[in-house]
Amino acid sequence: MNDFKKIIALDTYHAGQLAALHLEIDDPWEKPWSAQSYEEILKLPTTCAYGIETSGGRIIAFILTQMSEHEGEILFLMTQKNFRKQGLARLLLNHLIKTHKITDLFLDVCTDNKAARCFYEKEGFVPTGVRKNYYHAPSCSATWDAIQMGWKRFP
Repeated sequence: MNDFKKIIALDTYHAGQLAALHLEIDDPWEKPWSAQSYEEILKLPTTCAYGIETSGGRIIAFILTQMSEHEGEILFLMTQKNFRKQGLARLLLNHLIKTHKITDLFLDVCTDNKAARCFYEKEGFVPTGVRKNYYHAPSCSATWDAIQMGWKRFP
């Protein structure tokens, strides 16, 4: 994995790095979370988060989920722009599924986020519904629909 140290479990110590990475993503439909927002969610017992840390201690990709038994909702799966297309998101997703014996996953993805939609479809997620005007641009009045997607482990 080049200079990637390993997959690590994330906690409140990493909140600032997650907020910085989120800010860097710069998608018009995303309102980046603050370090405080990440700290608060990482304190919850239902939160499960993993990141890929470089040998220098920097988080370059992460997955943040809410869990219940073997079911999870993916809130964020992000990779720093210059580390995309290297399989890091797939690595994190597979780690989550294997580590927690996940049977069901679901998420919302913006209709305009074609790269994410393509990724999730390749990973076996299927559309399950639409949330109208779910995403709101923080800087203007634009809105986007969210596609609800789900994944099930089949025996």
